[in-house]
Amino acid sequence: MNGRNYCGRGAFSQLAAARSGSTFSRATRKQFDTIDRANAVVFVTCSPLEVHGPQLPLGADCLAGEGLAERMLCFLPERHRTRTFLKLPFIYAACDGVPQPGTIAFRSATTIRVIEELGHSLAAQGFQNVVVSNFHGSPRHFVAIETACDRISRTHGVRRVSIFSPMLSRLDGGGSELGDVLGHIAGVSKADLEGDTHGGFVETSQLLALHPNRAGPDYKRLPRRTVDLRLHETGRAKPPREAWHSPFWKLRHIFVNPLAVRFFNWLMRVPKTVG
Repeated sequence: MNGRNYCGRGAFSQLAAARSGSTFSRATRKQFDTIDRANAVVFVTCSPLEVHGPQLPLGADCLAGEGLAERMLCFLPERHRTRTFLKLPFIYAACDGVPQPGTIAFRSATTIRVIEELGHSLAAQGFQNVVVSNFHGSPRHFVAIETACDRISRTHGVRRVSIFSPMLSRLDGGGSELGDVLGHIAGVSKADLEGDTHGGFVETSQLLALHPNRAGPDYKRLPRRTVDLRLHETGRAKPPREAWHSPFWKLRHIFVNPLAVRFFNWLMRVPKTVG
C-alpha cells in the first residue's frame, strides 16, 4: 500500500474534521446539504448482536467491523483524503449468530433486504460510494452482504462494496486458521492460534485493542477452548478436513463480488501481481 499510516483513535472524526460531521446522526440538514455526495464515501457496518463467550460484549462484531473500517481509512492514499467520509450507525440485522440467549437472529434474506433498501435510498440521494464493513465470519452472512452490494451496484451503477471478504481472502486464503498470519507477532506463538475462532484469543485481543473498557475481566481467567479440545473431552472423532467448512463457505469464492476486489485493489493501489 502506498498510503501513509494516519492511524489513531477516532479516524472518522479526524478525516471529517471541519467538514460535514463524521456521522449521519450528528450532521444537521445544513451540514448535509454542503456534502459533495457524488464524491463522498459512506461507511456502514453490518454485523450481529451475538454471544461471544462470557467476556465480550454482544456487539463485539459490530465494534470490530467499525474498527476495520477505521483502520482502512488510516491507509488511504493522499489523493482520497479530501473526500467526505460519513459513518452510518451499525446494522445488526445479521444472520448465523451463535444460537444462545443474547443473540439476535435474522434470516439472510432479511440482511440482503435491509442492505439493498439502504442502497436504494443512498443512491437516490446521489451517493455513489458506499463501503459495507463487517466482522462476522459466517459465510451465509457475508455472502448476503456481497449479494446486496452487487445488486445495488448493478442497478444504480454505483460503487457499493464489502471490505470484509477481500480482507478475509487475503488474510487466510479462505480458512479459519491464523497461525501463519499472526504467529510471528512478539509474544504470540503459532500454537496459541491453533483452533482459535469464535470469542477466542483473536477476537478478545481485538476488543481489548479497540475498546479496552468493554471486555469483561473474566478473559484473564478463562481457559483455552477449541473444537479439538471439546471433541477430545467428549470422545468424538474429528471430521475429515474437507467437511470442516459448510458448502456456503466453499461457494463463497464463487459469489464474492469481483467489483469489491477490483475497487479495493484500485483504492489501496494493490500491485497487480498480488492476489
